[in-house]
Amino acid sequence: MKTSAGNEPQEGEINQPALYRNTPRLPDPEFVSVGFGGQVAMNRVLALLTPDTAPVRRLLHDARDKGLLIDATYGRKTRAVLVLDTGHVLAAALTPDTITGRYQQKQSR
Repeated sequence: MKTSAGNEPQEGEINQPALYRNTPRLPDPEFVSVGFGGQVAMNRVLALLTPDTAPVRRLLHDARDKGLLIDATYGRKTRAVLVLDTGHVLAAALTPDTITGRYQQKQSR
């Protein structure tokens, strides 16, 4: 996208910094409650897991060590683990079934 003389955008062009001009636009986020006031953008979720297995517990431990863990349990037991496309791992106190049900309910509206 080349702009006309100066910094004025041409018709139909958005005036953005060069860094963002060729960045694909993500769909609008659909936020779903993960309990106790926490929300997650479901278009960013890659996986929704239970923390029952050793590999998932290891994923939580590694994310905590790397500073990529988002703890949305508010002191309660972790019942769901959400892996986000940013590399972050979110721990939630609601079960995966409950989160999935809330998302499906929101989709049907």
